[in-house]
Amino acid sequence: LAPADAGVSEAEARRMYEWRATQYDVAAVYTLDPVAIRLAKGALDAGEPFESVSGRYSLSGMLPPGGALGFVTPGQLIPPLDGALLTLPVGKVGGPYETTQGWFLLQVRATQPRQQMSFELQQPTLMDMLR
Repeated sequence: LAPADAGVSEAEARRMYEWRATQYDVAAVYTLDPVAIRLAKGALDAGEPFESVSGRYSLSGMLPPGGALGFVTPGQLIPPLDGALLTLPVGKVGGPYETTQGWFLLQVRATQPRQQMSFELQQPTLMDMLR
């Protein structure tokens, strides 16, 4: 949908590089139904474990058990989920997030540093990602 010649600055690529120095252990609830995502959020707010809520409300077979996506880095998820990684405190549930693919709740369970190649080696890939 974006033009092939969309301008991306080196500063934007460097910022993405900095963001990708951290990886996030993420769990999700995923459904196509806005009513179901609100019910799932209510269950989580009432104290139900994330794993059981994800198992009950997520589309069958679309997520790993308990909604555990494992460790992801910025650039791997679709908007606005990707941006939520950078702002969600560990343990807090974010959402509901509406995407072109449905509705999501996210929980960042942990963060850890991520080894990566130099910026110079990754710059072309990062700029493509940002386009």
